[in-house]
Amino acid sequence: MKKFALTICALAIVALSFGQKASDVKIDKSKLQFNAGVGLSTWGIPLYIGADYWITPEITVGLEASLRYRVLHGYGAIGGSINGNYHFAKLLDLPDNMDLYGGISAGPYIYIGSGFLDAFNVGIGLQAGGRYRINDHLWINAELGGGTLSGAKFGITLRR
Repeated sequence: MKKFALTICALAIVALSFGQKASDVKIDKSKLQFNAGVGLSTWGIPLYIGADYWITPEITVGLEASLRYRVLHGYGAIGGSINGNYHFAKLLDLPDNMDLYGGISAGPYIYIGSGFLDAFNVGIGLQAGGRYRINDHLWINAELGGGTLSGAKFGITLRR
């Protein structure tokens, strides 16, 4: 499983890094959304930030960074992931103020702290979530995940 996850991460990094020259990449900032929040998991309490880019009206790809700390055991984990999500709003004919999505995430994380040797691992997981629009730019979100990147997240999303 670790070899599979490492292969997925390596392919994604290669595809994102070498697909185009940096001068050729034009990011449409209206297609960006930024996420931040807190979560619950068996590996500690994660704080996360991330950004997603709308490839089509139904598909986003994104990057996320998280920091987790487990108070009782005195260790933390720092990680990042790439994700891809399918948004069901159009398919399910949802109101404009709702967004339901599901997808996959993969990325590296490292343990830091007492009782653990610093250890590098790669996690992979599935997620399902939703957002509710407060105004034109601010949404609240909730997400559940399973796999090695598991838990629940709650936060905000800012869209341009």
